[in-house]
Amino acid sequence: MGAYLSSRKEQRIAEAESLVEQHPVLPFDKAAAARASQIRSELRSKGAEIEIRDLFNGAICTTRRMSILTSNKAHYERIPDLLIVSP
Repeated sequence: MGAYLSSRKEQRIAEAESLVEQHPVLPFDKAAAARASQIRSELRSKGAEIEIRDLFNGAICTTRRMSILTSNKAHYERIPDLLIVSP
């Protein structure tokens, strides 16, 4: 979505497409769904919920023990055990 909102739309879309071609797209599977449910319930009890897309991405990464590359550290920092890498 960020590519489409960018002032350099065409360049950013090409960059995003290149990244997807170079790296596998990880599925939102049963393990990630279970982890997302756990994370969301914990965050809701603290009054610190995050957007569902961020929740799903974080759950995928934590179940696969992978880091996430993002400039949106504020939301992802709420996910326990998630290693965040900033560009």
